Amino acid sequence: MSLATSNRDGGRTNEAGHLRSVSKGFLGRILNGLNVSQRGAGANMSVDIAIGDAIIQRSDSTYGHPAWADAIYNQVIATADGSNPRRDIIVMYIDYAQTPSTGVANNTNGVVKIKSVAGTAAGSPVDPSAATIQSSVGSGNPYVILGRVRVAAGATSISNSVIDDLRIMATGISQGGWIYDGVYTWVYGSTTTFTIAGVDATAQLQIGTKLRVMQAGAVKYFIVTNSVFSTNTTVTVASNGVYTLANSPIDKPAFSYDATPSGYPETLPLNVYSDYSATEKLTGEKWIDGKPLYRKVINIGAMPNASSKSVAHGASIDTCIHIYGFAVTGAVRVPLPFVSSSSITAAMAINLNSGNIDITAGTDRTAFTGYVIIEYTKP
Repeated sequence: MSLATSNRDGGRTNEAGHLRSVSKGFLGRILNGLNVSQRGAGANMSVDIAIGDAIIQRSDSTYGHPAWADAIYNQVIATADGSNPRRDIIVMYIDYAQTPSTGVANNTNGVVKIKSVAGTAAGSPVDPSAATIQSSVGSGNPYVILGRVRVAAGATSISNSVIDDLRIMATGISQGGWIYDGVYTWVYGSTTTFTIAGVDATAQLQIGTKLRVMQAGAVKYFIVTNSVFSTNTTVTVASNGVYTLANSPIDKPAFSYDATPSGYPETLPLNVYSDYSATEKLTGEKWIDGKPLYRKVINIGAMPNASSKSVAHGASIDTCIHIYGFAVTGAVRVPLPFVSSSSITAAMAINLNSGNIDITAGTDRTAFTGYVIIEYTKP
């Protein structure tokens, strides 16, 4: 059957017919609540999961199962390793091995479950892999991740300080302009870059896109300054030096195309496209080969006296698209390059090579200060 709708006027409709359109209206899967915290009755080797609702998407993405907790749920954490720390992941999942029952209202008979999936204890522990989580909850059983518990070596209790919130909130409900990326995994590359393996995500993470991530429980904000694809997508970010990426998992990645999404600090740039600057800046444009254009202003200083001078531009240039400028003395300004209709020697020329701006004047122009602007792509 290639075309379908839920039945009407008394006809039968299965769960896919009821839930398909509703669940596809959300990118994230947590509608509200379900946050993980230390045990409310006193910290021990267990955690509490708050009251809340989720849509747990099937692996074939045809629809999702509504799931909820209408009371606080306590989940036991496995005994800590005596020598090394460990990372555990808390999940909520649908157990397809549990037979649904029309005799039990809303399938409260164990179809929906919560579990702690233990990672491997190590000096530098990592999260359990997706394959490990899937194996733990059962092959084919869909799940959503709620949180991470960083279990210290020899720990005897779990506090909020070692719990990381990993819920991806549904974007069908307003999230302050943020869209949570529940599709791709963002992996640390450097303090200013991250990668997405094997896919081209440049259309999603374009230059100027604002980002919100969480690392080790701390929220960080960035703006995309470059996004390129070659086998993997590499995204370069900036934050006016306020935030840097750490070599740790990038949790709850979100992006926004809004001018000022909720929480985005006023101290961070609202866009990456600057006015004229003596430091290299993106223009917001691209050349015909798709590469982004950069702009830089070079202060020439005093213009030469019937001779030439060279000034280093300090840029790594692939293709120079535009070179222009002006020379000024007092209230007099002339364009660069300058051509005089009355005298050849009055002309001023500018040229660019791999390392310098070369300026030539046919007469004494030392009273003038020159400025040259270059626009270019990078290798």
